[in-house]
Amino acid sequence: MRITRFIVLIFIGLIFIGCNSPTKKSVPRIKYHDYYIPIQGGGIKMKLDSITPLNELIPQLRTNHKLYETYKGYWIGYNDLMFSIAVHGDSAIDPLLTFIDTTNTIEAKYVGILTLI
Repeated sequence: MRITRFIVLIFIGLIFIGCNSPTKKSVPRIKYHDYYIPIQGGGIKMKLDSITPLNELIPQLRTNHKLYETYKGYWIGYNDLMFSIAVHGDSAIDPLLTFIDTTNTIEAKYVGILTLI
């Protein structure tokens, strides 16, 4: 009888210890990994950057102007950086508007505006 009580007390103690263990705070990750944009006759797989923070992605628009063509007259072009910024959602709008207002190159302004679209 005494051994049974001892085992039950140890079991209950282990349950409480397990319940009180510290949990890691998880950093919210972007849920998008792969995205395809349709083009005439197929699609292009976009490589999204979910590690670099938004404040480091947006300044890269100054040098990353090359767009993937969709070969459709009514669609604009895109690039991987634009999608990496866009997956941040509404939190990317204000920094993008600030970037568009403060940048000097017309190409960077154009790509910034296309990212907002």
